[in-house]
Amino acid sequence: MAEAVISLGASAVLVSASAAALSTTGSIISHTGEKTSLRQNASGGLRLMGSEVQRGLHLLIKTKDTPKAELAHTDLNHQQYSSSIQECEAIAIDRKRAFQPAFGIRMAELDRPVIYGLSTSARGNGYALERCGAPLTMDGRYGEVAETYIAPILQDIGVMPCQGNPDTCNSQVNPDGTEKSLNDIVKQLDLDFAVIANHGERTPARVAKEPAFAIETDSARKLIKIVSPKTEEEQNPSYLEIKNGLRSVSRHDLHFAMYSRASKIEDASSNEQGALLNGAFFRNISSNRVRFLLDGSGSMSACILWGSGRGQRRTYWNGNRYISTRKICALTRMESLQNELVMIINGLPDNTKINIESFSSRGYLNHRRWKPSVDGLISLDDSETRQSAISFVHSLNDGSVTRWGGTIPWDGLDTALNDEETDTLYFLSDGEPNTNHQGRQWTNDEFSSTVDHYISKNDQRGKKITINTTALGLNSNWMKDLANRSTGDYLMIDKNYITVAQQ
Repeated sequence: MAEAVISLGASAVLVSASAAALSTTGSIISHTGEKTSLRQNASGGLRLMGSEVQRGLHLLIKTKDTPKAELAHTDLNHQQYSSSIQECEAIAIDRKRAFQPAFGIRMAELDRPVIYGLSTSARGNGYALERCGAPLTMDGRYGEVAETYIAPILQDIGVMPCQGNPDTCNSQVNPDGTEKSLNDIVKQLDLDFAVIANHGERTPARVAKEPAFAIETDSARKLIKIVSPKTEEEQNPSYLEIKNGLRSVSRHDLHFAMYSRASKIEDASSNEQGALLNGAFFRNISSNRVRFLLDGSGSMSACILWGSGRGQRRTYWNGNRYISTRKICALTRMESLQNELVMIINGLPDNTKINIESFSSRGYLNHRRWKPSVDGLISLDDSETRQSAISFVHSLNDGSVTRWGGTIPWDGLDTALNDEETDTLYFLSDGEPNTNHQGRQWTNDEFSSTVDHYISKNDQRGKKITINTTALGLNSNWMKDLANRSTGDYLMIDKNYITVAQQ
């Protein structure tokens, strides 16, 4: 039944596998096996949650203060949602486990919201994120039956360690001096959102023995983002963890950012249609010999979703130039790309060999390649290698954005076409090149010679590469032609694409 609750039509195979992984309660096995289990939990669970967030109208959250009139429809504390919450809590009581609502999603197809809440894990020594609401059928539609179901989304959320302030460590005890159970901690857990200096609105920082899990949203209640469970200054992510007694057997960091009905979001820093859909940049990855060539230029710092409040001054690209502002950006183009690629890397089979390269201007910060793959494709059959790839993806957001560089992809394209082992390339860019492949100034009316050059190189290979291209925020004729002539897919990600994708 749990599989039916959380299944999404186009991902039926993924759903079945993910549901099985999420409900696993077996004993601790090998270190490598547990790392794989946690990774599959995260990959499957976050994809399921992301799919539902995307099709939602907006999020529902709890705050201690009465929300502004224009945000009243996003208030999970509103009386109209009380019966749904009570029903979820009643089901949890029958299971002898608490359910503490974290956020809800208002769906166009349903009269009642879908609610995500924290509970204890199946193993009993950690926490879980669970979904409570109408079931989904195997074709992705919401069931017509009236029953409400609870199903796990993320198992084995970590328990915050007892460090630092001893008063915090000692706070999780009952009046009689006995230690509170994890179930008791869930019942009393504060999940009200509040404005935090540098992170918009988010749930409170977690203390000892509480879940290593915190979430953030934006001022429009469109974004849901998993963030550091500590203070707003901390960069340590939320995480899943399996322990054997006091010893950590395996740990997996959680990286997630997704927003609902993105077609309604505008980029406030410029006149462009800045909203980009998570989960759309790379499609139909079936190859096990694949390269990712990513735009690392400064324009990838463009903010596509502004949060509430003001924080530390940061620099962004506004479509024409760099701007410096204290206004909080909830999500940039680069962060959106990172979020999707991390989920992809976590979900790729162990026998997949990959290469990751970012391009900009030679000598600038983001003109570089993932070090283990400097000499070719690298297998993901080792968990440390997979984590190394994820760390490289996250490093693309480091340093001053004015030093990320321009848009010059030719080194990466040359390297890919010279690698006989690669059979598929995913090439993403958010702007036209600064120069052509010969180093002269780029002009759109002569793009055909550039495409001819690379198609000729592809034709000379023993086995041709399928080149899939993704253009962010613009229609790129040369990227479209390059994909078409190499039997690849061309995606132009803009507002119209998002509208169609969400219908």
